[in-house]
Amino acid sequence: MNLLASIPLPVVYGIVSSLGVVGLIMIFWWVGMQRENARFEAQMKAQAEHKDTVTKILAQNKESLNEILKQNKETVGEILKQYKADVERVTNYYERNVELVQHYEKHADEQANIIHLNTQVMTRLVESINHNQFCPMVRQAGPKRDS
Repeated sequence: MNLLASIPLPVVYGIVSSLGVVGLIMIFWWVGMQRENARFEAQMKAQAEHKDTVTKILAQNKESLNEILKQNKETVGEILKQYKADVERVTNYYERNVELVQHYEKHADEQANIIHLNTQVMTRLVESINHNQFCPMVRQAGPKRDS
């Protein structure tokens, strides 16, 4: 809207004839100020609309972010449960391995004892065979000497 066109020509002529060039300058100044005021109000209205739009977008983003965080929390919870189960299973494997090693140690000790006893018995058996005094042939030949 052109403000200069809204002022009737007789009013402009009356101001110019009574105030002269200063009056004309005042009219241009007043029209310029009215334009600036209109532009400023339009800019303020646009900023308010922009602020409302940004606020709506932020609210939507906040809702989306909260939903994503909720989903991530659930997913991380499931992952942690699975990880806990895996760690418990691995711990169980180690505990079973310890028991298995203890059983192997026990069997190894028993086997070593059996081998030691067998060695002693075999040593006595060899000595008995070598020093057999019950057989008449061995008694006539005399005791066998170890070389």
